[in-house]
Amino acid sequence: MRLLSQAADDRIWIGKISILRCWAKVAQILRPEAQVEQAERVGKGGQEE
Repeated sequence: MRLLSQAADDRIWIGKISILRCWAKVAQILRPEAQVEQAERVGKGGQEE
């Protein structure tokens, strides 16, 4: 059972990382100079949940 919960946790983290990457791409397209700042904001917001 422990393995199943571990796999679920991994999937959640993979999902969060893919969302962050997606937002970073969007930010890069819209405002390349603000890409890093935008990614940091999104990362902090995700951690607060």
